[in-house]
Amino acid sequence: MEKTEKLLKNKGTFFTNTFVTTPVCCPSRASILTGKYIHNNGVRNNSAQGNCSSASWVENQEPYSVAAYMKSLGYSTALFGKYMNDYSDFKHIPHGWDHWFALLGNSVFYNYSISYNGLRHNYNDSYPADYLPLVLETNLLDYLSHFSQKGKTNSKAQILEDSSSTHYKEEVKRRANQRPSTAEDAKKEASLLTTKPFFVYFGTPSPHRPALNEPFYDRYFETVKAPRTPSFNVHAPDKHWVVRQNVVMNDTLIEVTDELYRDRLRSLLTVDNTIANIISALEEHQLMDNTYFIFASDNGYHLGQYAMQGEKRQPYENEIRVPLIVRGPGVPQGVEESSVVLNIDFTPTILQIGGMNSSLKESFDGRSFFHLLTPQDQRENITWRTDFLVEYHGENGGYYKDKENHTHFDECFELFGFIHDCMNNTYQGLRVFNQTSNFFYGKWITQFQELYDLNRDPYQMDNLLWRKEGKHAVIEAMEQRIRQLSACKGSSCHD
Repeated sequence: MEKTEKLLKNKGTFFTNTFVTTPVCCPSRASILTGKYIHNNGVRNNSAQGNCSSASWVENQEPYSVAAYMKSLGYSTALFGKYMNDYSDFKHIPHGWDHWFALLGNSVFYNYSISYNGLRHNYNDSYPADYLPLVLETNLLDYLSHFSQKGKTNSKAQILEDSSSTHYKEEVKRRANQRPSTAEDAKKEASLLTTKPFFVYFGTPSPHRPALNEPFYDRYFETVKAPRTPSFNVHAPDKHWVVRQNVVMNDTLIEVTDELYRDRLRSLLTVDNTIANIISALEEHQLMDNTYFIFASDNGYHLGQYAMQGEKRQPYENEIRVPLIVRGPGVPQGVEESSVVLNIDFTPTILQIGGMNSSLKESFDGRSFFHLLTPQDQRENITWRTDFLVEYHGENGGYYKDKENHTHFDECFELFGFIHDCMNNTYQGLRVFNQTSNFFYGKWITQFQELYDLNRDPYQMDNLLWRKEGKHAVIEAMEQRIRQLSACKGSSCHD
């Protein structure tokens, strides 16, 4: 992503140790939007039963999202793209959002529906008119045009990037900018012509599976293969039950994995173009000098690690680590920052930039990392975290106490014949990250345990607890810390 590197990374701060606390779409997005661990926002997995866009989420969390708070601070708020995997009621506009252009359901690229301020718009399979990344980009650029600050001063603007899109084509614009003809919608559109600052959440589907790219990128990356890390296509008998079910891939499945990796890279070329187009639009409207970008993702991914095909949900480094780049006024440029930042930190950081009352920060499990967006010699002396909780509640089926030896897979989530998730993939873990220690300890509902010393074993190939009797010396302290963090709420998560 050359344009992203040039326009964001080289002109902002790149955070080299950014993690999600739950490595899968809906729970991670819930944590991003609320600043809370999943044990406090209630979204346990991607299913409706796991509270993904459930009635409980709507009633108990949406009124306290980043959008609701930003609206209360005087910002116009807008969402473009993916919201929550199970969002399906197009008439429902979550509390706090002024402009709503949200995908119904999970990530797709064609043949989908959009809730446009509570009205349903259906799209087909024509390129470029229906290609979702382009539709999102076009609508965002149109939205930004209403905030042109030519000849005005003292505006603030923020964009939360969790990915993006491309090419400002007139054909896409004609289709994507269709407006409902109701008087109420016209009133909403007119209200955009304002000097209010704005907050935008932009959620492209790329590079989510099926990771469809624009046709003229079909021949890109033809010889590229998925990274051959030491754990690639290695059966892992020292891992928990779900991982152990994956046998070594044959040549055909390895090629499927490589092609998925190529597809993901191709789809990101559209994201790269969109970032350039957004910045160009902001410069044209004289908004750039007052705009903060937070560019990140909601989870990592495995592509062949431990013989697992492309998916997520596991607590290993390749799935809990995500990119994070921040660019904005006063943010050091071309700098790398190694402090640990979590997805639950995004909301309190955005709200501090937006002028949040300092007392509100106690409401969030995460903490503002705004102090990390200033030069080293100008920073406040703030004690920062050295560990954090990783948690997930497995999806599909019932729990078997003996499932470490269970051989019936009908209650598990399978993809291409590989086990990716089931109720037994429920775990809590502790990631310790400081100047002397670099550990991950995880404990599953089956009581299976894993411990890795990442200074010695960065690819987590050697579970230090496998086939070893008794407790490792550090386990008792780690389990006590997990109990503390799994019960924490708000400021008690900051300790």
